[in-house]
Amino acid sequence: MFPRKTSKKVKKGDSSAEEVKSARSGESTLKSIAANILPISNKFTVQEGKISDFTNEEHAYKKMRTARSDARLVGVRAKRAKDKAEADKDKKPA
Repeated sequence: MFPRKTSKKVKKGDSSAEEVKSARSGESTLKSIAANILPISNKFTVQEGKISDFTNEEHAYKKMRTARSDARLVGVRAKRAKDKAEADKDKKPA
């Protein structure tokens, strides 16, 4: 904890003069520590051109609806496939 006024007497729990000095100079800030430990180097590139040059292959709504439908019908489809396999198995020996 940093003292409010450096000219006053140091109280119990206050930081030392060296810690206050290093904090003011920015030597041990979280930003500088994080930059050394976790360097972030993601560069975003923008591809320029006409709108007609870019094909719209991503249909977000359609993908979400099919994923939701698939998740809901997993059990039904598995049961149907199992019943069909049993029916095929029963037909073949005859």
